Amino acid sequence: MANLLSAALVAAGLVSAQAPDSGAIVVNIGSLRSTQGQVLVSLYNRPDGFPRDRDAILQSKMVDTIDGNHVTVRFENLPFGEYAIAMMHDENRSGGMDRGFLGVPKEGYGFSNNLKPKFSAPSFEKAKFLLSEQEVQLSLEMIYR
Repeated sequence: MANLLSAALVAAGLVSAQAPDSGAIVVNIGSLRSTQGQVLVSLYNRPDGFPRDRDAILQSKMVDTIDGNHVTVRFENLPFGEYAIAMMHDENRSGGMDRGFLGVPKEGYGFSNNLKPKFSAPSFEKAKFLLSEQEVQLSLEMIYR
């Protein structure tokens, strides 16, 4: 009877069908300077390639419609473990980060743990966080130079 009830709740979308050793990461991104463009959030689960190698991305989410100065994305059914986030606000929808003098980003970017790097992107070790429960909520701020 309990399995039938669980299946009905999952089918109705009232609960998720996550495995007991998996969870969700909810990323709340604030401090967007405009509603133009799109926000790309990339999830990594290993240090190799973080944060620049697109082939190293485990999952990514794109928000095409920005309403206000914040967006939220959700990654689901992830095995417990270590993860890191890299994100960017592609305001002109060019498909990549626009850079100015000396490679300084012209568009918004950010990382898990709200790291604010000075001269180069942070390492996976500095950006990593642990998913060890059914849901982890992250509140991250977009950085603009």
